[in-house]
Amino acid sequence: MLHSKRVFKTWSDVEWVVATALLFVLASSIEAQRVFPPNSPTCYGSGEGRLTAEECKLSLQTLLSSSPKQTAYLKAISSDTFDNFSYSIAISGGTIVVGAPHEDSSYGGVNADPTDNRASNSGAAYVFAQHADRWRLQAYLKAPDPRPGAEFGTSVAISGNTIVVGSAHSSIGQDGTISGTPNSGTAFVFVRDGSQWRQQDVLKASNPDGGDEFGFSVAVFHNTIAVGARLESSASAGINGDPLDNSKQDAGAVYVFESTGQAWNQEAYIKASNPDGVGLPQIFGDRFGSSIALDRNCLAVGAPFEASSAVGVNGNEQDNSLLLAGACYLFERGPSGWQQEAYLKASNTAQGGQFGAAVALSNKTLVVGSEFESGAGIGVNGDQSNTGPARSGAAYLFVHNGSTWIQEAYLKASNPDENDRFGTDVAIAGERIAVGANLEGAIALASGATYVFERDGATWSQSDLLKASNAGEEDLFGLTLAMSRNQLVVGAAGEWSDANLVNGDEHDDSAEEAGAAYVFDFVPDLLSSDTSSIPVGAGGQLVLNLDAGSEHACWAYVVVGSASGASPGLSAGGGLVIPINPDPYFWLTRSKRFAQSGERAVGVFDDQGRATVTLQIPRYPGGFTAGATLHHAFYAFDGASGMSLVSNAVPLALVK
Repeated sequence: MLHSKRVFKTWSDVEWVVATALLFVLASSIEAQRVFPPNSPTCYGSGEGRLTAEECKLSLQTLLSSSPKQTAYLKAISSDTFDNFSYSIAISGGTIVVGAPHEDSSYGGVNADPTDNRASNSGAAYVFAQHADRWRLQAYLKAPDPRPGAEFGTSVAISGNTIVVGSAHSSIGQDGTISGTPNSGTAFVFVRDGSQWRQQDVLKASNPDGGDEFGFSVAVFHNTIAVGARLESSASAGINGDPLDNSKQDAGAVYVFESTGQAWNQEAYIKASNPDGVGLPQIFGDRFGSSIALDRNCLAVGAPFEASSAVGVNGNEQDNSLLLAGACYLFERGPSGWQQEAYLKASNTAQGGQFGAAVALSNKTLVVGSEFESGAGIGVNGDQSNTGPARSGAAYLFVHNGSTWIQEAYLKASNPDENDRFGTDVAIAGERIAVGANLEGAIALASGATYVFERDGATWSQSDLLKASNAGEEDLFGLTLAMSRNQLVVGAAGEWSDANLVNGDEHDDSAEEAGAAYVFDFVPDLLSSDTSSIPVGAGGQLVLNLDAGSEHACWAYVVVGSASGASPGLSAGGGLVIPINPDPYFWLTRSKRFAQSGERAVGVFDDQGRATVTLQIPRYPGGFTAGATLHHAFYAFDGASGMSLVSNAVPLALVK
């Protein structure tokens, strides 16, 4: 296998002293931290003066971000006003399911006629499957007997070949007929055989009552389904208590079902350990089950109207002095069944925060949204005093340390404003978290935004801020989120386009609140190195391994570096950013003095899209650069098509 290799020319000690002095003086300045102006008319190199205008333009315009790339724009089969497509969304592998609870078709079943709008707000769900990097509609799901106002698609969940659709205002009984309990709620189970979907089962609560809203939230993991009924009113507490005492109105409940092959049976009836209903001094019911997340044998349940003033993990849950503060409950399934494992509160519990309005769970890591929180912090683990922008919102990250749950991070937007509702929804996959702020208005009022955080070791930091490609007023981008390891789906239930299905005209604003969903693909790590540190007194080689994939075979690449960090990065215009801060080191890596044979650190990928670049980090005996970190990344382009690619940033620590 062929590899392209470039080796930095060894500098003299005098040159290195001058270069590093400039580097660290300027890298520590405010200017070095700013995003480089994309329209700057001149660029400056080191030792060779200004770069040409064309070279500067190429350097900026061919850079692409390592941020997620929007790869699909999803709409309903026939977008209608107020359908609210993407009011709920879920993803599993290469399949996305999108709920539209206010869709009006009156025909039931799978792939029925979607154009007969005689059943107002009966609701629908749409299944999209990915084939060779293209998304296509695979199924259009309806309740077997759609009824006006049932809101099929209030919630959706998917695991492999199983989809669950909640219909919170359905009155259908388990036999598929009208049950006589209005708004009791229903959940429908669909399974896929090959590429064909069919309805498998209808789930009802064991104690259905009018107005319980069974199906307001749903979750599925393999052969286990959880269904939330946020307005259920039983006074029982804990697991499998008395479901018939309706003395605590709107306390809420969750029902767990397990598959026996072709049918689903109720396994557990779960209540909060401190259920409260409507009445003084509580005023509101806890609404336990408003949000749920299921991962293996762990279940997280949000109760955003719970009123305890407790803080943190397993505090005093009986003090109802903070209305609508909110709580989250964690349950674990063991050999003897389900039991409550933890009672979680915000680290800055406050009245009205609604902690638990959204929850996401993955591998013993939990994210809890608190969209009405008013903390003063910005970013990760900032000021938690409740003196910041009102209802700006927050999210809280909890991890299990082997013996108990602890709060690991307190997340805020990088641009918090009043009423942004950061924490409206949350999603997690691996070392990545997404948080929606559906009323964020940087581009247009309530257009919405989504924030992505990533973990490096034990440290979380914001990596991206996403906006819709057609951000419009009151689109509510970020109202719902779903994430797999490599993809993020963002719902904007208030979006107005009249487009249909995949990648239509997103700028036709003729269908008010029709709704849309946006698919983003995360760029994998394209750059790696086996060296994480180099002693400044000895110097050494940094070998960078570039792997852009065979689809980028024979593309040209340029390696660049930074001493002042990888964020916010270098803007290339149009929302594109390379993860390298411009500073003197950046311009040194762009200069002809930085590579042998009078060339820069450039090359061409082999027929597999791979290359190796070896950088010689010079020795400096004085050691005053020790403690600094250099970051390197590459960008690539095909001169014929102008298509571009940017890698992740790789750090190199300079140590004594």
